[in-house]
Amino acid sequence: MRQLKVLDFGEGARVYADIGQHPLVPLTVMGQGIGRLLMIVAAIILRESSVYLIDELADGFHHSTLANVWRVIVNVAVEHSAQIFTTTHSLEAIEAAVEGSRGQEGKLAMFRLERDAERVIAVDVDDEGLRDAVSLGFEMR
Repeated sequence: MRQLKVLDFGEGARVYADIGQHPLVPLTVMGQGIGRLLMIVAAIILRESSVYLIDELADGFHHSTLANVWRVIVNVAVEHSAQIFTTTHSLEAIEAAVEGSRGQEGKLAMFRLERDAERVIAVDVDDEGLRDAVSLGFEMR
């Protein structure tokens, strides 16, 4: 998507996307994922908070787009000093987070919940460990 445009053809303003082809595409037909991404990015840019909790970020996105989704979110979060906490059960989402945050090394961390006898403990994995685990193909879920 190159740009968003707000147009009013006499029926009220609507948002259209310029995807490099004619005609412009109504945002409402681009799918749940793009709308969700725009809501997240807009909230960060408008500084609604400095901390964002996103449940199952990968929901609504095709797996092939996840690295780009992460790239947008990480770059906007870094630019606007925001922290993003997201949950996932998806190994593809973890791999995409690492790929999408290239150039922003040191900005990721992962907390994995594990059972330890009678309790659940959080194991933290720093950016370097996360990137190494992904490159070596370790199971992290």
